[in-house]
Amino acid sequence: MAQRATSTPLDGDFPDTIASEDELASTATLDLFNGAVSIRSITIDASSIGASKIYVKIYDSVTVTPASDVPDIKFPVAQNEIRTLTIVDGLSFSTAFSIRAVTGSPDANTTSDVTPGPGYFVGT
Repeated sequence: MAQRATSTPLDGDFPDTIASEDELASTATLDLFNGAVSIRSITIDASSIGASKIYVKIYDSVTVTPASDVPDIKFPVAQNEIRTLTIVDGLSFSTAFSIRAVTGSPDANTTSDVTPGPGYFVGT
């Protein structure tokens, strides 16, 4: 069972929220930050996936219909890779940050990897 967590440091020196999802799969993790967010960092850990590559699909939506919705962002991550994307000025999601990962590139692909990997995100 997938678990997600968020944490916001309280000291004011680091105003960002850190979120994680321990199993990125074809069923989208919806609204990870509970509303609008500016994403500053995305890390996808594909070091233990079974497929040769996964495709991460990100949506600016609180709902996702995997078989028909077109992702706002899509990128591949190869097996045994830990990929970090840093967005210095942030990437705005005005509605929500929802994410899923599948083994095929087509937008409507719904095949999860047999060993889903985790994802880590920083947003404000």
